[in-house]
Amino acid sequence: MFQLFINFSRVGVLGLWAIYLLGFVIAYPAPWNAIVFWGGIVLFAAHLMEYLALRSKITSAGGDGSGGLIGTLVFGYGYWLPLLRK
Repeated sequence: MFQLFINFSRVGVLGLWAIYLLGFVIAYPAPWNAIVFWGGIVLFAAHLMEYLALRSKITSAGGDGSGGLIGTLVFGYGYWLPLLRK
């Protein structure tokens, strides 16, 4: 059940990143363009704060330095939570 939750979370976050990146290629209607842009910035900032807060735990649990950073920036807790549960 836990792994199912993590997998759904990863798919959801990848979907959000895809919507954000697609906003640089196509123009969303007026209010959605700003919402998607700032939502992506907030998502990035939240994942960066997650990494900075848990950096030592991620590296001690087996996540290497740059891979841990990239994994956390892309997936958030979907990357580091399974590492910490091992």
